Amino acid sequence: MLEKVFLTEKVHDEKLYEKLVDEIRSSPDYLNLILESSDPWILQDINGFILDLSQSFADMIGYEPDKLRGRYLPSLRAVPLIQKSRLRILLDRMAEEPRECSGLFEFLDSDGRMVPLELNLRPLEISGQLFVLLTARDA
Repeated sequence: MLEKVFLTEKVHDEKLYEKLVDEIRSSPDYLNLILESSDPWILQDINGFILDLSQSFADMIGYEPDKLRGRYLPSLRAVPLIQKSRLRILLDRMAEEPRECSGLFEFLDSDGRMVPLELNLRPLEISGQLFVLLTARDA
């Protein structure tokens, strides 16, 4: 059973974070997620911290996955200012009432070019803990 973990602006306990990610990755639910998802994806906690992501998502925005894991999605350089607010609003709503939502968002790739993506956010329960699965498609 996963230990309930709530990440904050910065990951204070790297070992706790690594333990959470290891537990998620060893979950049969996580394996099903990987096998069923053909779209680029991000798995994040309910607060918006990236726990894991597909290589294809990282490639879409031109960053290495390891540079994105453990980071707060709305605070990434790849997310323009107006998009940061929209993402925070969606994540806050998801935390209050977990339900699927989607929208068109623009990201900045590592070269500073706009990358329009259709994002779908949906609540996902893994071993009794609530997460958010974000999938992306070119818009």
